[in-house]
Amino acid sequence: MPEELPRFARGALKKLAVWRGEFPRVSDLKKPDRWGLVELVPPIPLLPLAKPSIVRHVPAIREGFAGGGMKKFTLLAAFAALLFTFQSRAAVLSPLFNPIRTAIATNITALADAAPLEPVEARQLRFLRLAQRNINRAGVPSLFADVQILAGVTATLGRAFPEGEFNEVLQTAIIGYHDALLDFALTLSSNVSLSPPSSGATRASSADDEALEILATFDPTASLGAQTAVLTRAATWLRSAQLFVSRPQSNQRERLTALVDGRSFQASATSLSANYNSTAQFLTLTGREISGAPATTRTITLNIADVTPGTRSHSLGVPASGTYAVFSSASSTNSETFTSTSGNVVVTLDATAGTVSGRFSFEAEGAMALGETVRVTAGNFFLRF
Repeated sequence: MPEELPRFARGALKKLAVWRGEFPRVSDLKKPDRWGLVELVPPIPLLPLAKPSIVRHVPAIREGFAGGGMKKFTLLAAFAALLFTFQSRAAVLSPLFNPIRTAIATNITALADAAPLEPVEARQLRFLRLAQRNINRAGVPSLFADVQILAGVTATLGRAFPEGEFNEVLQTAIIGYHDALLDFALTLSSNVSLSPPSSGATRASSADDEALEILATFDPTASLGAQTAVLTRAATWLRSAQLFVSRPQSNQRERLTALVDGRSFQASATSLSANYNSTAQFLTLTGREISGAPATTRTITLNIADVTPGTRSHSLGVPASGTYAVFSSASSTNSETFTSTSGNVVVTLDATAGTVSGRFSFEAEGAMALGETVRVTAGNFFLRF
């Protein structure tokens, strides 16, 4: 085997000889992890590096392949593709990463074969391997994970190559992911608009609108870091929107009903909302009913602290207690607000399904008319957050 070829080219030809039955060490085929994937990929032009002499191997590699004729080159390329199929890991979802992956692998090979390295080259090699590990890290492939990986790889390569040697391939990928996020957001918006009214659909629509507004600020002439920051912010909102619409849906209809001084209260489906802050463990439920002529708007709001998954009973008191209820009634001629002084609420929170249900009752005192009270009984609710 020609010794003038670089090490990785000699290894590639040796493995080709094993495959063709011209080399006795067939056992090597059982150890694919010993074969560097980039060693079997036909050479492509390298990106400029700090040391121009690193690219000195490329002509020699091409001569080595050409010496055996086009048939040998074709066989080697096919064998390389086969190994790529076996060794590749689905760390990223989109093929937009392929040019970046290839450029990184090619430069790692060139630097690894150019020892001894100068300090700046050793640093570049270290960061290239870090970027490669970031792309190949284990995880469930998704559009949102791709965006996070792209942001990390862009930052890593920017530190290693401040002159922007990788900017062209990174810019192409960034624009591609911007378009992918925009398509996802528009499709999600259409799906949400066709779904039945619910608090989950409302929150999904709001999150999707936030993502579209962020994507509208994307500037392809800004720095790569600024561009990836826009993508990661939009991806965060879109992921939240997707979770709202992909949660398992209960057959129950959302509701908030009660008796207010013996009079029926039933919030309309489009006027229900549930907001749960898992960090603060705080739940806010609101139901609004519009009825009568002239129209009167009646609203019940429950503010509940220390809410955790499962079923738990809470006392409703004054606002200073942290868990309280508010009833309000407003018309064109009058407006009244009543705040709880005593009461109880039982809450069942299902964090997996994103639902909250329970029952409540309370007595409330008017803020304007001293001594005027309202009694709310037989309260019942089921909402999605």
